[in-house]
Amino acid sequence: MFIRVTAQRVKPEDRETYIKTFVEEARQVQVAEPDNANYYFMQDINDENNFVFVAAFKDRAAFEHHLEMPHFKQYKEIFATRGIKPETTVYWECANIVPDDSFFLRQKG
Repeated sequence: MFIRVTAQRVKPEDRETYIKTFVEEARQVQVAEPDNANYYFMQDINDENNFVFVAAFKDRAAFEHHLEMPHFKQYKEIFATRGIKPETTVYWECANIVPDDSFFLRQKG
């Protein structure tokens, strides 16, 4: 299992477009990527401009494939066209400890 955790902070004026774009991105990942086990998009309850993604893929190759998907490229294009750039971005690449991989894969199926 390959898990990418991403934390981003956006400008208040970009928040609405950011949310709308990633809600659609999450929907597309769940529908079009069978090797994605889970894709969570969350908003900080104490600061509405902070967001966290947790994306679990079968392996690194599945994650790399995700980066080439049309919906991933579309979100990048939307941000570039509208000049949206998160103020901060932090990534962690993780392997789960608990629960084991089968838990993630069951959640998808």
